[in-house]
Amino acid sequence: MSWILSNWVERRAAKDKNLRNAANVWTAVLAAIAEVCESLAKYYPHIAKVTWSRQNSAAVIITITQRGCSPAESDDEPRTEVLWLTFDAAKLHIRVARNDQSKEFPICADSDHAFIALAGTELPLDEFSRLVLEEAFFSEPLPKNSAGKIRLIR
Repeated sequence: MSWILSNWVERRAAKDKNLRNAANVWTAVLAAIAEVCESLAKYYPHIAKVTWSRQNSAAVIITITQRGCSPAESDDEPRTEVLWLTFDAAKLHIRVARNDQSKEFPICADSDHAFIALAGTELPLDEFSRLVLEEAFFSEPLPKNSAGKIRLIR
């Protein structure tokens, strides 16, 4: 698209055209998520195992399986986080669901391109992938004997 459009009608038409190509944003998101999952597996295999699989053209599942807290707890069942990323072409958003929470990231456009937005501003793909994966991957599993118990210290 030309960087100088002569009037607001041309800018609006360019924006509308870019919104019709919102699937390109989803494709870019998939590439960014795949790259980050590979980096997590390469640099942090001792923290968790991360896998992702494409369910269909509009859905991806990311599974993060934490390693045990200590060698003594290695026989315990590891904690697993499951994240769902779905693309809704009709509503122009990407939904990220984790546990009982979900967040929608709208896909917006300007006269140059379509993009993911957060609070009305463009969200770079690297930052989007960080928001999706960082907390789930790097959160520490609770030690076995601390979950749900209160200890009094004298």
